[in-house]
Amino acid sequence: MADEERARERYAELVERTLCAGVLGFDAAAESCAAVQVERGVVYPMAMCGRAGAEELLASVPQVQVTPAAVVDRQGHRRPGYRGLLFHSVMRAIAAEEQWVGYAGPWVERLAEQMASLRWPEHPGDRIPAAIGAVVVDAAWMMLAAHDAVVIGGEAIWRKRAAEVFDQLLGGQQAQGTFLTPTPSDNPETHWYHELLLLHAATLYAAETGDPAMAEAVAASAEFHLNQTQPDHATNQPWGLAAFIPDPATRPRADQMLHAAATIGRGSGVTSILLADALYCLRLWMS
Repeated sequence: MADEERARERYAELVERTLCAGVLGFDAAAESCAAVQVERGVVYPMAMCGRAGAEELLASVPQVQVTPAAVVDRQGHRRPGYRGLLFHSVMRAIAAEEQWVGYAGPWVERLAEQMASLRWPEHPGDRIPAAIGAVVVDAAWMMLAAHDAVVIGGEAIWRKRAAEVFDQLLGGQQAQGTFLTPTPSDNPETHWYHELLLLHAATLYAAETGDPAMAEAVAASAEFHLNQTQPDHATNQPWGLAAFIPDPATRPRADQMLHAAATIGRGSGVTSILLADALYCLRLWMS
């Protein structure tokens, strides 16, 4: 146990150092009357690192409806999970800074608008096809954001809905550790990418709720990625980083992700948000 605690403390120091060395402010390079950037969520790592400008960024709520199609990164790319990642990051920033609760209203209202039409996709009871991976990723991340929002004024029912969604994710997990079930026609790199996004969301949910079944699912997924995938072929961003830290066998993958974050991903808003999540999980595990 002592060795495990020391490892978590060491990784918390490494993640915080990497995060705070690379986090930058917000640059509205790709925003328009039809698009909002996911990098607005950098308010979360900015707050964790004590960067100036975080409160001003939080107060500047975009007028664009935060739909899946509207959320882009600074290169203009749309990715599954960006909508939920943006909401999640804002909710975590507000929850971490008591004096910022007054900024929650517009963000919670926008989240409520999106939650009204959010549905978990239909699929066979014993598996979730990889072909619907993008829809599943979006739903899981939105439900995680809604779960986070409850403490700052979101609807209490959102926690129940989030639990139902993550139970669905558990129910679809396969023996090899995947949350999605691919077929020979599915692109492996797209499948790996979706798996990493789901692993990241599941890790956060397990850390926040203390759900032992979800923690076991996270460990199984991390082992799958260690043995079967090449995450750097799908993304160089540290999706799922915290999931690889608890088990000594999977820590080499965490080291690989941290190295990429410190070099290739340095200054990336999305990378900074994901590092902030990893640090958040480590602090929960150490508390």
